[in-house]
Amino acid sequence: MAKIKLYLVVGGESTGTKFTTMLLTEAGVFGDPENETQRMNKLVADKKFDEIIYPAVWKRSCPAGPVWWKFYDMIGPLLENGLDIDDVLVIVTTRDWYCAACSAVNRGHSKTFEDAMDKLSRAYQRIFNEIAKHNMKYKMTSYDILSTGSEKALASFYEQMDMLADKRTIEKVISKTKNQNLKHLGMT
Repeated sequence: MAKIKLYLVVGGESTGTKFTTMLLTEAGVFGDPENETQRMNKLVADKKFDEIIYPAVWKRSCPAGPVWWKFYDMIGPLLENGLDIDDVLVIVTTRDWYCAACSAVNRGHSKTFEDAMDKLSRAYQRIFNEIAKHNMKYKMTSYDILSTGSEKALASFYEQMDMLADKRTIEKVISKTKNQNLKHLGMT
């Protein structure tokens, strides 16, 4: 696989985009897991492409608030300024839909459980249509597995992302890992 310059982390609301982005940034990838501090949003909006340090990560839930965005709306300016589509790896986050819907309602992303489930269905249709439309490389990750804090699962994630993560990085990530699914399943 060619060296990845941009990891585009996408998924339905409350499916682990923030968590997956944190895994990448802890391993040294340029970017921010928090919505409020995503440098990529600002750098692209301000057309400061020369300040982007590659490899970089950019995350977006689908929808992002009320916006049902398209991939090209995000990465088009980067492609127009030298990034090649083959340098982009889309990471599609997944999570048990019951837990994702409960989380989306609890976080105020959706008013009802049914609304959250409908948004998840529409989100993945849109994500995979966009991947196919632009013939983009992608891999899928599972919040359910990664959030267990399993050293083996995390090492496998980094290997799939074509990254080397030392034991210290994995231990640091494990210390930040809390499986939120247990709360939604009544197990905490």
